[in-house]
Amino acid sequence: MALRMGGASRPMGVRSCIIRNDSDQDVYINLVYKQFEDEAESNIAHQHDINLSPGEAYQAVARQVVMGSAKLSADIEVIEITPANNETMKLEQPFDGVEKIERDWLFVIDNEGIHSVGRNSESGQ
Repeated sequence: MALRMGGASRPMGVRSCIIRNDSDQDVYINLVYKQFEDEAESNIAHQHDINLSPGEAYQAVARQVVMGSAKLSADIEVIEITPANNETMKLEQPFDGVEKIERDWLFVIDNEGIHSVGRNSESGQ
């Protein structure tokens, strides 16, 4: 883990991502964002479900949370997938390769599971 001067750890996490299904079967995805204790409102729920057919991709947007007068972004904490064969697999934060706050991070599902790939080259980053 990278450190700043003074020893404080550098913030890192995935705020938004693209999940691409390169497998040969439909996949059910349960995406879980960080939930803050005193949330007043947010643009999306802290947990939601997605179904992806082979060859499809899903853009998970950043979750914005209002707490008092502050507006925060919530990290994605867990991506759980269940292919048509019902063998559930999951990735949990910290995700491989993530060393700072990332947006449009690419996760790829194949017939072996789900993988943290890196910055999505199609997003121009």
